[in-house]
Amino acid sequence: MECQAADARARRVMDKLRIQCRDNVSYASGKKREGHLRRKYGITSAQFEEMTARQGGRCAICRGFPTPGRWSSDYRLHVDHDHSTGAIRGLLCYRCNAAIGFVRDDPKIARNVVEYLEKYS
Repeated sequence: MECQAADARARRVMDKLRIQCRDNVSYASGKKREGHLRRKYGITSAQFEEMTARQGGRCAICRGFPTPGRWSSDYRLHVDHDHSTGAIRGLLCYRCNAAIGFVRDDPKIARNVVEYLEKYS
């Protein structure tokens, strides 16, 4: 795919050095996403969409919809998986996925966070 200079709306990518045709970025992102889902989680885009539909498009923890934010990853659900077994647990918004990471997938730490918040709320 070549960008048509007259038609293409360029957008800056994260490193702010390269400018790419929006159509090319969308095409590449879809292909990259498909490969990422297949390699890392062993699922297809269709399976990801089925999971999303089962959850009603909402995060499995906060029950919110992913919203546009500073990063492109903010507006979509993320695959949450057990890092030791690789088993998929569900789909999470960016913030809940990050929170799981911050407590290192440890339920004890997560309970301590809840107790702390309840104590000072």
